[in-house]
Amino acid sequence: MLVVSIVIRRPLVGVLWSVANRAPLTWRHDRSSAFGYDLATAAAAAVFGARFVVQNWLYGEDLTGWLAFAKIVMGYPLTVVAVLAAAWAVRHASRNRPSAAAVRSGASSGR
Repeated sequence: MLVVSIVIRRPLVGVLWSVANRAPLTWRHDRSSAFGYDLATAAAAAVFGARFVVQNWLYGEDLTGWLAFAKIVMGYPLTVVAVLAAAWAVRHASRNRPSAAAVRSGASSGR
């Protein structure tokens, strides 16, 4: 689902952030903001994909000790990496988006 959201140009991290903040999806029109959300969504997809592949293989090989170790190592540490990527994307998109005051002043001056 994460990769599909990138392919259809609606990265799930950006959509969820906009919904959570009741903000419009105006970031989609800014290439660098959309790219940042693409990267954050790709990072989340990589984390979940790696977790699935490794743990599924260990389960299939009946390596329960290593499976327990992988679940611990690939749990919170990799999730933190995905959250940091999402936080970077949100900051990057917020920096590139004009403030509401700038939009109002530009609209009132006839530009």
